[in-house]
Amino acid sequence: MNRNQKVKIPFDFEIPFDWEIKPNRALFTQYTKKNMSELPLLSVSQSKGVTFQTDNTSKKDTSNEDKSKYKHVRSGDLVYNKMRMWQGAVGISNQEGIVSPAYVVLGKISENVLPEYFHYQFRSSFYICQSGIYSYGLCDDMNNLRYNDFKLMKSVVPDLKCQKSIVDKIEMKSQEVNQFIDKKLKYIKLLEGYRDSRINEIITKGLKKNIKVKDSKIDWIGEIPENWNIMRLRFLVKVNPTSKNTFLDEDLKCVFLPMELISENGTYSNEANAITKSVSQGYTYFEKGDIVIAKITPCFENRKGAFLDNLISEYGFGTTELHVLRNSGKIITSKYLFHILRSEIFIKLGILNMKGTAGQQRVPDSFVKNFRIAVPPIEEQNEIALAIEDLITDTDILIQKAHAQVELIEEYKSSLISELVAGTIRT
Repeated sequence: MNRNQKVKIPFDFEIPFDWEIKPNRALFTQYTKKNMSELPLLSVSQSKGVTFQTDNTSKKDTSNEDKSKYKHVRSGDLVYNKMRMWQGAVGISNQEGIVSPAYVVLGKISENVLPEYFHYQFRSSFYICQSGIYSYGLCDDMNNLRYNDFKLMKSVVPDLKCQKSIVDKIEMKSQEVNQFIDKKLKYIKLLEGYRDSRINEIITKGLKKNIKVKDSKIDWIGEIPENWNIMRLRFLVKVNPTSKNTFLDEDLKCVFLPMELISENGTYSNEANAITKSVSQGYTYFEKGDIVIAKITPCFENRKGAFLDNLISEYGFGTTELHVLRNSGKIITSKYLFHILRSEIFIKLGILNMKGTAGQQRVPDSFVKNFRIAVPPIEEQNEIALAIEDLITDTDILIQKAHAQVELIEEYKSSLISELVAGTIRT
């Protein structure tokens, strides 16, 4: 007897000969009990499945104050987001709670249903593809999988013992994969920590060994080489200098930088994509060779900023949430200064000095102007800047390799789950 049988779900598909294909209406029914407002609010995501809304710190709570129409979810129910099922936003709930009316709650109606198994099947690549086929909308972002369509979809159904075996195999492999990922993420954190601490050391102690030192009289700097000076930034650079808008040719093209076009690694979109007269009012003016750094949370903490030494236009405009530093280059080089402005200690002290309400806190220009740094001779600044760039390059290569390994193991895990729930691999 042939081990496999060809079926359609709705595309051609092979499953083990002793497995079945059933429509979802034979496995689940929609559960719609409401008026359970006292229960905790749950959320459904592609990455985590069903979790407490309070656990999802990256997602804004958009729920209504009146939750009487929210749907009851029992432990063991499956829940999917009608607008995101085609992306895998579905999962089993391990706790009782309530969800938005925009979600569909599924209760099993067959004894041959292990919800944990279908949790993995509904999140598998082949099932996500089927969900996309049954979802309808004007565009992908508006696609909607209604229950009346979901119940017509087909699921792969092995016997209960096999479902349990598959779940056990997936959870064992998932644990191994998650342990590997945890180790890699800790390794990445160690690399980032080493890089940041080494940069802090270099910009306060330099590269030379066994040299005479003196007390900087600043706690976070400590002792510095004897021939270095301590200076406030306002004596080295112009902070947020006056704009030259009135002298600009309004018809010239220039670079325009909203915050999203400035990266966290110091790069930026260098494209002359704006006409001067369209951006010269209400935006931050900068010139070629300036340094720009974000001043608002969380962009400042994420080190959004750029050294505009290769700016394609002689000037440009950007978001109002930027500080601009203009350097004459007589005492400090811009490359050296840029590394200081991206250093861990500058970020930490900037955070402590932020002003404003929660979510709208900003680093004031007074902090930037009065920030004190160690200033070595120009030649030594150039050597330090090169050493920092080499350090960043070396650690970034290791970090990128580690991230690539994490992506590969996650792809392996996803592929393994799809093969197990489809019967391609037998337990």
